[in-house]
Amino acid sequence: MELSELNMQWLIIDENTISEEDYIIWADDKIEIPVNTNTKRFFYNQWTKRSPSTSRSCWPFWSIWTVSDLTWIEVTEVELNEINQLAIDEFWLTIPGWMYMSKAVDCVRTWWNRKNPNNKLYSIRCDIWDKVFTEALQKWHSLVVWYKTSTEYYKDSQDDWIVIWEDFPINWWHLVRTNFNDKAIKIDDNYFWTKKYNTYINNRIKILKDKWIFFPSAYLFLYEKTMTDKIRDNIDLENAKKFFDRGFTNWLKPRESITRQEFWASMELVIQSLQK
Repeated sequence: MELSELNMQWLIIDENTISEEDYIIWADDKIEIPVNTNTKRFFYNQWTKRSPSTSRSCWPFWSIWTVSDLTWIEVTEVELNEINQLAIDEFWLTIPGWMYMSKAVDCVRTWWNRKNPNNKLYSIRCDIWDKVFTEALQKWHSLVVWYKTSTEYYKDSQDDWIVIWEDFPINWWHLVRTNFNDKAIKIDDNYFWTKKYNTYINNRIKILKDKWIFFPSAYLFLYEKTMTDKIRDNIDLENAKKFFDRGFTNWLKPRESITRQEFWASMELVIQSLQK
């Protein structure tokens, strides 16, 4: 058998797998999931040309792969080993051993933000097939998901690159990324070059989630918005957004009435702009 998830699984599942500190979208949260226009894809393989410890670390490859899908930036082998070492030093990864999924996401996000302080990311935890998950798929994002491995699942995905069955035995866990391709849900595995169908179709993901073959939670990375972005999101009228974009007001409370002096202050900025 080629190198695959059946050879080594090292994710631990218990009450700490996901974290209460994960950011979750609530009904009253206003968040915009932009369309991901990135069409360039990079491929990572945890088995090849890495330090020995990374062969056990499927988690950073899935997480950083979703980041690459968002940022268009390929992570080098040196950087992948940096991430793995950061996980050992600060995020509870043991070699050989295990790691919590929430810690894996925190690790990759922390590594990226330290390297890119002016282009930070944040992570959202959602559930497979909830509003955030489906909208992210429809807008061409990749999400981190994970499932319980089995020889049966492996064979089903590899005989014709399409998952057909709707139930499988439950063994260890494996992390992958999922995204949408035309009318099908793709799973991208982490054994490019060493697995027959590293990418395959799984339109059964919701059914398998309901049976806990796939873990219900998924993670999405997005660019961290600046305070200006957040204020602008609270402005409802398009012309008002344009007014804000020109710097005529800070509009910290855009839906409240302004005083006469606040109106005068805005008009003074307009006059100054016209006189330039």
